[in-house]
Formats: sequence, C-alpha cells, structure tokens
Amino acid sequence: MEDVPLFLTPVTKSEGGDNPAEPGSKELEKFLQRQAPSLKGDEQVGNPLDPFQMIKLFTFGSAKKIILEQSRLQPNSEKELIIVSFSKMEHKVSIISKQFPDTKWSIMVKGQDSVLSNSSFKFDSSLKWNTFTELKLKNDLAKEGTSKNEEKFLQILTLDVITATSKLFDFISEMYGSVDSRLRLMYDLIDNGLDEIINIFVEKSNMVQYEFFSFDEKETLLKPLLRKLNHPKELTVLSQSYPDFQYHIELRNVLLESFISYGASFMKLDEIMNIKSEKICLFEVNLNQFDLGIIINAWMLGWNPQWKALLMMIDNNYLEIESLVEGKCFPMPVSEDWGFLDRNPQFPLIKFEKDEQIGYRRRRDEDGAAITFSIRQYNVFKIILSPAEATNSYTQYDEWFDTTIKRFMSDDD
Repeated sequence: MEDVPLFLTPVTKSEGGDNPAEPGSKELEKFLQRQAPSLKGDEQVGNPLDPFQMIKLFTFGSAKKIILEQSRLQPNSEKELIIVSFSKMEHKVSIISKQFPDTKWSIMVKGQDSVLSNSSFKFDSSLKWNTFTELKLKNDLAKEGTSKNEEKFLQILTLDVITATSKLFDFISEMYGSVDSRLRLMYDLIDNGLDEIINIFVEKSNMVQYEFFSFDEKETLLKPLLRKLNHPKELTVLSQSYPDFQYHIELRNVLLESFISYGASFMKLDEIMNIKSEKICLFEVNLNQFDLGIIINAWMLGWNPQWKALLMMIDNNYLEIESLVEGKCFPMPVSEDWGFLDRNPQFPLIKFEKDEQIGYRRRRDEDGAAITFSIRQYNVFKIILSPAEATNSYTQYDEWFDTTIKRFMSDDD
C-alpha cells in the first residue's frame, strides 16, 4: 500500500500505554476516503486495506464511524468469511477476504496463566491498537493445488481465551457489517471448555456454519452439540470410521440448508434418506448399486424426501449407472446446456454425457417432477430432485457440489 500512515505501522513488540495518539479526524477522513471505493467492492482500486489494517484502524473511534458507514454501502455479495477455530492447543479467528483471495488472515488467541497488568497487548475489556502483535509462524497453506498460498498472523494474549475469542469475533463482525461465519471445533476440546464455547457461540445470530472434527466411536460429543444448535444453515462433520460406530445424529429435529459429512461409511441407507437438509454431500459412503436403486425407485413411486440434492462419494464400489434405468431414452445433444433437461418435459427419460458426467433425467407421471442422477469417474454419485416447473435446476446445485468437493480434496477453507 502506498503512503501507509504511521498509525497503521505493525506492532512488533509490547510497548506500555494504551492506544497511540489517535490520528486527527481530517487525516483519517482523507485516508479512508481514498480507500473507500475498495471497501465498496470496486475492483478497479489496486491498494485496498487488508484485514489487519482494517482491524487496527477500527480501534480508533473516529475511524470506526467511517468504516461502518462504508461497510453499509458494501453489497451483500461481498460478504467476508470469518472462521472461529477451537482446539486444545490452538484458538484463532481467521478472515477469508474476497479482496485478498490468496491470503488467510488469522488472529491467534493465546491463553496465559498470568499476563502483566502493564502489558499493552493484554486483552481486557476492549481491543486497542496495541492489543495485536505480529506473529511469525510457519506457513502451512502453501500446498500445490490450493487457492490460498499464504497465512498471516496476529496474536492476542489473554487470561480468558474463550471470552476473548468471542469479543474478537464480535469486533470483526461489526467491522465488516455483514459476514458469513463458521465455528470449527476439534474433538480434543471435550474436556477443555467445549460446553462454554458452544453456549456462547450458538447464541450469535450470524454464526450459521458449524464444523465438528474427529469424533470418538461412542459419539459422546456430537449428540449434545446438535441438541444446542438452533439456527445452523450448514453443518459439517468429520468423523473417524470406527467399525462399530452407529450414526444416531439427531438431524430429524434440525432443518439445515446443507449437511456435509467427511467419513460417512457408518451411515445407513435409511438414515441418509431421512436427513432434513436441502443439500447433502457425503464422502466415503458404504452403499452399493442396489441401495441407489432403492432411492430412485422409492422416489418414482411417490416418496418425497426433505432433501433436494444429494452427492455421495461411494467407497470401494464400482457403479454401473445404466443398470438403474430401463426403457427407451432420448439422448441430450452434446451442444446443449444443462437447461435442456428442464426445457424438454415431453421426454420421460433423457440420457446425457456432459462435463465428465454420465446420467439420466426421469420424470414421474403423477406430477411431472424430475429426478436427475449421474455418475462421475466411477464412484461419485449425484441425485438432484426438481419440481415440474423448475428452470436451471441442475446447475443450481451442481456448482455447490463442485465447491464442496474441491474443499474436501484440497483441505482448504
């Protein structure tokens, strides 16, 4: 960034005192107005404020007022993603910014048995400019094939990690005005403040994505957590595939927009069929071709599940999709887009080969509703349900599937 003011100089060590002298309102206003187009989402601006500079500026009252006004002008499509991560050894709040797609901005919250009262970077009741110190850590994101190749760090020292993390999350949420938020919890928290974390964060209305990683075979963690979730949009579960694990997830009382499970070999067919979620993505599923036929035939006979789109990566089974249909089918021309499936309801059975997928679109005689199922490679099976009057029903969910698969394959955020 050109002409960075002194008040944005990174803090590299503890220095006594509170915030440095707040810059004059005219200096701030002039500087922020110069940056305002980038905050409104104008891609033509080459030097937008990065998240760390925004955070430090937001600790100044005069800057906060201007930033909040600019945030209100930012379109909802430009929402940033905030990820709050808790594990036994690490606690952090990360920002995934659309303006900086190759960088992850993380603030580590480090607990201390004692923090000197005169330490300027101690977290107490409010965040100050000197609360944050730069932290040099090994960059673990520089992986081939991932979209993010750098992670930058700040650090906060505190006596109360959970409360400090909560206040930091609220601070960043207010700064951006409109955010998507994700709470990531690791299994090793079960005896390290898990209940307190859940009780605090489930009450935050903008915390709508939840990720639970590495559960034990007795499911002592997952069930109590699910009972407390009252407004999740997305739920992600990463579980170990223990031989005797029984999947008793209480999703029948939790209505989700999307449910993702990494390591779902323990899920039974009836449990998959009865999940209450518009979109479902399951990896390492232990079903076979006969099970898939049951789902399709049940729908053809009038069964209507709670879900609209289901993707399963079938484990250790080679699928032959042709065996799931019978009768004469109309081939979709290669030159046609996916909208062809919705524009031609007169064909009860359409076969397509497009974008490395082979599949079929079938319609029910009773209501004209459609089921589209396809296979990619040899074990990625996809089902999309749509009403008779649907338009663009396939691509509506296909893009979400692709994003979820890439996230799974790259272990990215």
